[in-house]
Amino acid sequence: MLNLKKLIPCFLVFLLIGCETNPIRDNLLVEIAQGVSIELMPVQSTDNELMVLQDVIGKYDKKEYRFISQMELHKDAFVVVGVSPVGKRLFSIELKNGVLHSEVSELMPENFNPAYVMADIQLAHWPVESVKNSLRGGDIKVVEVSDLKNNSKNKPKRLRQIWHNGKKIIEVEYQNADRWSSLVIYEHIERAYSVTSRMLETSKL
Repeated sequence: MLNLKKLIPCFLVFLLIGCETNPIRDNLLVEIAQGVSIELMPVQSTDNELMVLQDVIGKYDKKEYRFISQMELHKDAFVVVGVSPVGKRLFSIELKNGVLHSEVSELMPENFNPAYVMADIQLAHWPVESVKNSLRGGDIKVVEVSDLKNNSKNKPKRLRQIWHNGKKIIEVEYQNADRWSSLVIYEHIERAYSVTSRMLETSKL
């Protein structure tokens, strides 16, 4: 089992050796669906400055991928680091001053795109108005319903949907009214994959 007390210092070491990361480009525009893109948002678009440690499970093409993620939102940078359940480092991604930097392990699939990871995180966790303003292309609607009245603990307490030309392409369920809640289920309907993240620890920076 992964020792979380030993994991956080490992994250910090990984970030310190990030000088070899690869800058992608300024003002990054990421295609999230056919005809729809998101302009990655700065940290100032969030209403939090914090550290979040998550257990993440991704599902695609009948395969399951699991890793531990640490996200850090600073005043001038957003950092995401992933390691395998046995402690093997997988990737680090940093968005700072409009430039996306990344370092990816050979353990990751060749088609792994750090920009998609950053886009999915922002679509799920950034404030809804910021998400609306960042999307480009066609007739796009972002719908969010909070404080859902459900008696079952397995039902979502908050729901976010992204629609394009009358078709739902992304849905996010939150098991808590807070977007940084204990369990978040992100489903990309058009691309047929899902990401489930369970919060292990959170703290203010």
